[in-house]
Amino acid sequence: MDARQLIKHTLRYFHKKLVDENFQAIIERAAKSRLSVQEFERIITDYNATFVVPPLEYDDDHLVIFDVDSEESNRWMVDAPLWSKEEGLSDLTLTLTVIKKGDRLEVEIDDLHVL
Repeated sequence: MDARQLIKHTLRYFHKKLVDENFQAIIERAAKSRLSVQEFERIITDYNATFVVPPLEYDDDHLVIFDVDSEESNRWMVDAPLWSKEEGLSDLTLTLTVIKKGDRLEVEIDDLHVL
């Protein structure tokens, strides 16, 4: 699986956990997150929407994935808008740093914010 597919797979996992309101699992998967479980939950709650897993075409149409110049050649920044029942494509966006190490991704949540 190439890096883009691994990133999409990870985001699908995050979306499913978000729908289940399992914020702990999201933060555990992104061990170097800049947000605590409580901060993540507060942002989601304050946004006041019903989040759903986005349609499959979401991945190609709405994800922004770009390379980061660094000593690690396998590093990307990702902006992944969430999807809500009320809005469809939401302006609440999950911003990640993703680093590929072997066949595994290390994920850091940089922010969860309105773009």
